[in-house]
Amino acid sequence: MKIDVEVKNVTKKFGEVIAVDNISFTVEKGQFFSLLGPSGCGKTTTLRMICGFETPTEGEIFIDGKPMTNVPPYKRPTNLVFQNLALFPHMNVYDNIAFGLRIKKVPEPEIQKRVKEMLELVRLPGYEKRKISQLSGGEKQRIAIVRALVNRPAVLLLDEPLGPLDLKLREEMVVELKRIKREVGTTFIYVTHDQGEALTMSDKIAVMNKGKIVQMGTPLEIYERPNSKFVADFIGGTNFFEGRYRDGVVEVDKLGKIIVAPGQRISKKTVLISV
Repeated sequence: MKIDVEVKNVTKKFGEVIAVDNISFTVEKGQFFSLLGPSGCGKTTTLRMICGFETPTEGEIFIDGKPMTNVPPYKRPTNLVFQNLALFPHMNVYDNIAFGLRIKKVPEPEIQKRVKEMLELVRLPGYEKRKISQLSGGEKQRIAIVRALVNRPAVLLLDEPLGPLDLKLREEMVVELKRIKREVGTTFIYVTHDQGEALTMSDKIAVMNKGKIVQMGTPLEIYERPNSKFVADFIGGTNFFEGRYRDGVVEVDKLGKIIVAPGQRISKKTVLISV
C-alpha cells in the first residue's frame, strides 16, 4: 500500500518537558488512523507536528514521501478540524466552506460547484445562507469537516472533533464520519481519548501514553490482545490476575492452569486475562 504519512523517530520538547518521545509510525493512503490515549499523552502535539503548527525537536515527518521540514502549514497537503471547530461566526455556511478556496483564488463557479458537492456529502443541501448560530451541534461538526475537505487535502487531521457533543450526538457523528470517510476516500488521522470512537471507526490505532506509542494495531488486536497492563486497563473490559508462567502454561491462584495459545504475548510476571 502507498504510504501517505510517515512519522520517523520524532521527539517534541517544550523546555524540559518531553511531550512526544521518539515515536515512529506510518499511515497508508485511504486509512482511518487513530491516535488514542489519555489527556497529556502527546497525541494532539503529534497531530500539530504533522500539519506544521509545531516543529519536531528531533526526527522527520514525510507526507506523500516528501520531507515536511521547513514546509509551512499552508503549503502542506493537510487540513485540520479543530476541537472547537473554529467556524467563522460572522460568515454564513457558504462563506465558511468557500473561505479556503477563495484564499487559493479558485474561480467562483468552481467554488459554487464544490460547496454544493460538500453540502450534499453531509446531507445539508440548501444550508448555504444559514448563519452558524442557526446550526445545531451536529450540523456545525459537519460544516467544519467539509470546510476542511473542500480543499481536497491528501490527509485530513481531526483533533477530538466530537468532544463537545453529548453522547447521543457523538454516536450519530461516529456513524456519519465513517460514511464520509468511505465516500471521499481521504486519509484520516484522528485524535481521541474515547476508546469507543477509536475502536468503532479506525482501521489502525496507535495507543499513546506519556509521549510514547505503547501499542499499535487493528482495533481487534488492541482490544483482544493488549500488550501491557496500561493498554488493557485503558481499553477497558479487563480483569487482572497475577500468575506464574512456565512452558506455555499459566498458573493462576484459585483459577487453576491456563494454556497460552501459540504466539500469544504474555509477561512472565503479570498475566492479562480478558473476560
